[in-house]
Amino acid sequence: MIRRTIEIGSPAYLKVKLSQLLVQRDGEEHSIPFEDIGFLILDNPQITCSQSVFRHCADHNVALIITDEKHLPTSLLLPLDVNSTQGKIMRMQATIPEELQHSLWQQLIKAKIIAQATALAATHNINNARLLRLAKTVQPDDKGNNEGQASRIYFKLQFGHDFKRAQDGSSDINMLLNYGYSVMRTACARALMGTGLHPAFGIHHHNQYNVFCLADDIMEPLRPLVDRCVAELSQAESFDGLDRAAKNHLLALLSKPVSIKKRNLPLMSALATYCASLRKILETRKGRLAVPVATR
Repeated sequence: MIRRTIEIGSPAYLKVKLSQLLVQRDGEEHSIPFEDIGFLILDNPQITCSQSVFRHCADHNVALIITDEKHLPTSLLLPLDVNSTQGKIMRMQATIPEELQHSLWQQLIKAKIIAQATALAATHNINNARLLRLAKTVQPDDKGNNEGQASRIYFKLQFGHDFKRAQDGSSDINMLLNYGYSVMRTACARALMGTGLHPAFGIHHHNQYNVFCLADDIMEPLRPLVDRCVAELSQAESFDGLDRAAKNHLLALLSKPVSIKKRNLPLMSALATYCASLRKILETRKGRLAVPVATR
């Protein structure tokens, strides 16, 4: 079953009734079974929740997201006890051999550059041979910085030669990218926790102030999926920045089909398979990642 993404963008009171989420707003009540929810996004400062909402979200592995004044995800609540062997797995994550870390990062960056080439072909019918050459020559730990070289080519072709990628939301496109990447990061963190892996123990990212290092690692090949959505939005006549329609379009990405292990699955389901393949590699110290790729 594909779990739903619920976004609440107006003042409301949330509580639990008969093991269902009860949303009260504008004099009306709506109930949603917790087992149907994958992500609950609270996008208004006048939303009030009972404590039982947080507990039920944790019990049902619901990722609870709180946004900031720019409507970007700023806080994430994930359950700690979703896997009975999580303590053992966390200790295993903390002792990943350096050679394996380098190999995994090589796989991730190669997959990311291929996904960038695929995104360009899909959105602009551009077949860039240089990107494919960079993908083929990625070294362990990406010592040659093929990722950086590819990004300098890719973003200008995808969003125009004047485009500059910035996390401060200095343009409508950057605002959309920031929102989409935040959603993808959250989805990856949720999938990791569901597999028993902890998102804080990274492969390549190791910032001591970042509790989602591993989520940032595994989302790298998935960023071009967000880029494609943003490119589609920016080319539409109705484009008006990060409005409700744009956010819904980006959230819908989680239910779009991707290919993984010769199967077509919704992205949210494929993330579980993706993270399970990573866990198996960490346990056996060998193998190849099963990375979701666009079906078209």
